Amino acid sequence: MKEIPKLIHQVYEGRDGTSPNQLLCNLAETWKKKNPAFEYQFWNYKKIDKFLDEFYPDFITTYQGFRYDVQRWDAIRYLILYHYGGVYVDLDYECLESIDPLLEKKSCCFGLEPPEHCKPFKKDYVISNAFMAVSPRHPFIKNIIKSIPHSSSTAKDKLIYVLETTGPHKLVDLYKSFPDRENISLIPSELVSPLSKPEVHKVIIGKTTTEIEEKVEKAYAIHYFFGSWC
Repeated sequence: MKEIPKLIHQVYEGRDGTSPNQLLCNLAETWKKKNPAFEYQFWNYKKIDKFLDEFYPDFITTYQGFRYDVQRWDAIRYLILYHYGGVYVDLDYECLESIDPLLEKKSCCFGLEPPEHCKPFKKDYVISNAFMAVSPRHPFIKNIIKSIPHSSSTAKDKLIYVLETTGPHKLVDLYKSFPDRENISLIPSELVSPLSKPEVHKVIIGKTTTEIEEKVEKAYAIHYFFGSWC
């Protein structure tokens, strides 16, 4: 079993000339601070385009042809992880503790979303693509990349369309059909995504509760679900 390399990847394409705001930059710093042994890689559109040109020119047409920008942002994280391995984490994520214990003796890890996020979609679980960690050239990531150009959805709603074509719902479907899924680690949401969107909102407006504080106390990281794309 190949180990997950000590690399942390974050993506902000920035083709419109924007850069991450100060809040996102502050959250990114938590990953560097809590995981000093990890190399940190920040990916903007210039670095992404160079990467695609050099290593995945056959994917460029697919990459440029997505209906929504966020689908590109989904796809590039899979390609980066397949090529280099390591940890991918969204910019609206805060690291609270070293993630080493989560990755020990594992080659492929995905965080699960809070149970509250599963009910509206009538799913038993939702596999997040906001926190992923894999060894290079992992077959499950390869499977994701191979499936994306053929993904389709009849959904008219943008959120559902993205979830079903490049996002978490796509991951759930691929996971269920993957023959070696027992070697894919699904990290419980309480460890990497302990708060639901309503609970995150309470934190943001300063209305925390004892229950929220207890959930945060047990977690390694918090996803804030800013969801600007949606």
